Amino acid sequence: MNSEVRIIDGYVGHWSLKRDLVRFLENHHDAQNRETNVKATMTDWTLNWNSQPVDDFKKFILSSTNSKTIVNFWANIYRRGDYTIKHDHIRTKQSVVYFLKSKPNFAPLIVDSKPSIIKPLEGRMVIFPGSLKHCVPVHFSDETRITLAANLN
Repeated sequence: MNSEVRIIDGYVGHWSLKRDLVRFLENHHDAQNRETNVKATMTDWTLNWNSQPVDDFKKFILSSTNSKTIVNFWANIYRRGDYTIKHDHIRTKQSVVYFLKSKPNFAPLIVDSKPSIIKPLEGRMVIFPGSLKHCVPVHFSDETRITLAANLN
């Protein structure tokens, strides 16, 4: 099993993407009703926010991986007490987590690999095999922690 985790810091379009999405996401309803492993507010699986910053970010995801297709693209909005149960995305080749809004002391991404604890730095993208189990411990801040996520084939 390939358990390689790649971390890419400093996405150049971060501030445009953050400016474009944060207000929208902070006011988004929980489209998944906490029925997934993510016990936080989630968008639907095909977050369709038509904007140049989002389009540019999706192109960046594909250019940073050896994948041809984004199967799912969604956002997770964590508030105090929210978390994600350990799970995998076994049916996809690669998964991506991108820290859109975060602080270094917010809940990390924990993966069954090395490194195992990944600091949630804004502008950081984490790429890992879909078969790799991962989770997020309880978020203890009153500020939102927002990630964008994708599954790739």
